[in-house]
Amino acid sequence: MNNYYIIFAYQMIGMMGHCLLNVSADVNIALLLSTAGKQLDLLSYELARLPVNPTGTNIEKSYYKRKFEEHIQQYNRIYDFARETEKQVSWSVFSQICASGVTICAIIFRLSAISLFDNVSSTISMYFYLMSMLTQIFLPCYFGNDVTLKSQKLTNAMYTSDWYQLALRERKDLKMMMIRTSEPIRLKAGNFFNFNLTDFTSTLNRSYSLYAVINRRK
Repeated sequence: MNNYYIIFAYQMIGMMGHCLLNVSADVNIALLLSTAGKQLDLLSYELARLPVNPTGTNIEKSYYKRKFEEHIQQYNRIYDFARETEKQVSWSVFSQICASGVTICAIIFRLSAISLFDNVSSTISMYFYLMSMLTQIFLPCYFGNDVTLKSQKLTNAMYTSDWYQLALRERKDLKMMMIRTSEPIRLKAGNFFNFNLTDFTSTLNRSYSLYAVINRRK
């Protein structure tokens, strides 16, 4: 009887606490990546509207230089923030992708072996568990992909500004910034997987391939 109460307490309290911690960690990763994406949106908006004036007075040049330096510093902060986020969550996301890939394969294999109508409750619970596994790897991949796409827009944002009205030296500075932002911010999970939707679909493909091999040997 004592063992029953211990297991009951674990199922009702321990598993619930584990789920809450897991969800909070996943949401926190998504929040950090979403913050980087929003900052890139703001920077892209500001770069497309650089304060260029055709008269080119010293005051206007000084103002443009100050604003341009602020944008460079902002990009450096966003880049450092993204890299620090990658450093903190890289291996946890890598572990999650690997574990979720195997779990998805196991769930699909189990669902293929049982009848929906004979095991309604088990089937529904497994479908919910399958959706939770998909969501856990989808969130970092989606928001990581969002960071990459938005960092790619910075070069185009600068090109859409009135850069042709700048002096030669200022145009060279802008070109150097465009060269730097031409390489998008790519985040990696454990130096193996990228935080993007391509790797999300690749994980699903690998899970299905593993399921196909196991099902063939059944």
